[in-house]
Amino acid sequence: MQKKDFWKGFGAAFVLLAVIYFGGQFLAQMNIALPFGMSNTVKIRQIEEMLDTYYVEDYDKELAEELMYTGLVAGVGDPYTYYLSADSLAEQVEKNSGHFVGIGVEIYAGDDGYIVVSSVTPGGPAEAAGILAEDKITEVDGESITGKTAADVSALVKGEEGTDVTLTIFRESTGEVLEKTVTRQDIQVQTVSWRMMDDNIGYISITNFRENTYNQFKEALDTLEAEGMEKLVLDLRNNTGGLVKSAHEIGEELLPEGIMVYTMDKEGNREDTLCDDVYNDVPMVVLVNGNSA
Repeated sequence: MQKKDFWKGFGAAFVLLAVIYFGGQFLAQMNIALPFGMSNTVKIRQIEEMLDTYYVEDYDKELAEELMYTGLVAGVGDPYTYYLSADSLAEQVEKNSGHFVGIGVEIYAGDDGYIVVSSVTPGGPAEAAGILAEDKITEVDGESITGKTAADVSALVKGEEGTDVTLTIFRESTGEVLEKTVTRQDIQVQTVSWRMMDDNIGYISITNFRENTYNQFKEALDTLEAEGMEKLVLDLRNNTGGLVKSAHEIGEELLPEGIMVYTMDKEGNREDTLCDDVYNDVPMVVLVNGNSA
């Protein structure tokens, strides 16, 4: 996700340069130029005026401004330094909390223009209403979602706890068009799964580090220990990160006494995150891949 934000920002920066360059070529023919040395504020205002005057279609000025900020921050060249709009920040804070008010579905924009349900939260209200993965959403509360993004549809589906939302879905496997009314609930995100494998080898998968991840991990660890776990596989593949506090709490259960990680700021001030001497000392393998933060 962070990498996608980075490339979106890079793309925004490129588009801005393209507008300046190609606009400059066009404006030169009109005997208008943007002089060197003008302030950023004046330059931005001049570009906005040029777009308003010469761009042949309407455009979203608020989005253009947000992408300008995105491109500015992306210019430092670090994929983990990026700009978030107020809406994006609120969404990130909600994700980190480990719970949200909704119906318990993940969605994405399909190639055919439909918004598709990619997964349904086990035990959630959407599952209880009979919504299935691969269902295609066509309307929300009677409003067509044609032309809307997955983020737009997600915003329509969310609402206050205890309220209803009606989805019209197309189930391609049966050809049915169905209406499903679902009551929004507080959904706890499950970031940890576990099982006992052969030879008393425990397996724990952690997909993200959220506020509730440690409690889920501790439940998994205690359950596997009670079942006689002798070795552990900790699966962090495709774990895109999250809260350092949550990762530290889990690390304290598995790592010996010492420094787990340290951070250093621009002035060289260092802060150590420590583990104590109480930990689960079992042989362990950690699985990671290129998507592990």
